[in-house]
Amino acid sequence: EKSASFISEFETKLDTNTQAIYMNKTAERWLSSRLELLGATIAGLAAMFSTHVVLTNGTTVTGDMSNFASVAGISLSYAITITGLLQFVVRTFAIVEASMNSCERVLYYSEQIPQESAMNANEFEKDLSSTKPHSGPATRAVIARGGEVLRPNENWPDKGAFTLNGLKM
Repeated sequence: EKSASFISEFETKLDTNTQAIYMNKTAERWLSSRLELLGATIAGLAAMFSTHVVLTNGTTVTGDMSNFASVAGISLSYAITITGLLQFVVRTFAIVEASMNSCERVLYYSEQIPQESAMNANEFEKDLSSTKPHSGPATRAVIARGGEVLRPNENWPDKGAFTLNGLKM
């Protein structure tokens, strides 16, 4: 019964994780196809401009037709290269953003979440005298008792057992 519950919970979490990865890949492919379309549009416009200039026997911006073929060729080459460059830049920014998100998460977990209580009464008294903010349940219990830290007897538990009341995990 426990193993079936564990397997069910594991499969639910695995499905949630897979959905997130699938959505991420879908968004990446959508963006990739849009960037390919943008690159193809730029290359098509460069080719149409070059063809138009050649067919109309028009002059270029500089007025010289002698080196127009080389300029048209390099503009087409650059227009095709821009697609790969756009995808590289966008993918790099996405990786940097994901890395920074991980760094923010580590920073939050290490500095924003309250730390555990002290292991013994001496460490607890030392923590109470420091300037760190105190918000744990042990600190609230000491404040409720008027600042007195209770220390157990040397032979505690004297009956060989103890009872926990109201324990929540």
